[in-house]
Amino acid sequence: FVASEPKIATYIDARVETVIRALSVWKKSGVVTIHRDRIVVPSIDALRQSVASEAPLADANLTQIIPA
Repeated sequence: FVASEPKIATYIDARVETVIRALSVWKKSGVVTIHRDRIVVPSIDALRQSVASEAPLADANLTQIIPA
């Protein structure tokens, strides 16, 4: 789906700053690639693993945006 950081934050009931921080962490670790208008997740399993292990991101329920 297409959504901005504020829309993602609203969807998962998190702060925009948390979403931005999560995307930054995932981009630096290669979990996601961010293009101008889209976020590409090459491996959903890598994203799940990152969400499960990232303590600084624990204040957001980021698992809500990851398909089962």
